[in-house]
Amino acid sequence: MRFMSGWHELGWALTVAFLLFSTACTHEAGVQASGPSFAADKDLPFERASDRAGISPTASLAQAEIPSGTSITVRIESPVSSASSRPDDPFSAVLDVPIDVEGRTIAPSGSVVTGKVVEARAASANNEYGYVRLTLTSISAEGKTLPLQTANIFVKAAAPYLTPVRASGAHPTPRSVTRDVEFPAERRITFRLTQPVSR
Repeated sequence: MRFMSGWHELGWALTVAFLLFSTACTHEAGVQASGPSFAADKDLPFERASDRAGISPTASLAQAEIPSGTSITVRIESPVSSASSRPDDPFSAVLDVPIDVEGRTIAPSGSVVTGKVVEARAASANNEYGYVRLTLTSISAEGKTLPLQTANIFVKAAAPYLTPVRASGAHPTPRSVTRDVEFPAERRITFRLTQPVSR
């Protein structure tokens, strides 16, 4: 009986020891498991939280874009004339009205603009009137030169019209007008983008 009682006490001792060991292991595993969760909850110095309004954290890095259809009003600096200009001749201008996109000025007034003569024809002796076709090719703003694609501006010299003469028996006579198209310096012209421009 004493022998059996000894084994019984030993069994209880082993059971208690096992339970204590299991509890210690479980507690240690719980501490380890909570470690990564704690680190994940802390903001890292290079992370930037998303705006609650839905704005991307990288929105400020997105390139500003001038949309197609934007009006570009310039003042010509180098005169253009159907009498002297030839196709592909460049002309210089400055931006007369700033280009704003979503409240941000992409190109301020005074920015350098370059254009070219797409087509030109001088007035001829057989009563043909001169014309020019112009387009813009680039704009320089904030140290960058951006290519432009705009709709062409076509201008043809107006035909002379008759000026009535009040003298009895006299016939109307044509009023003297130039038969060539001229764009003097400081002339304002408005073009329209046909393709968007990315900065």
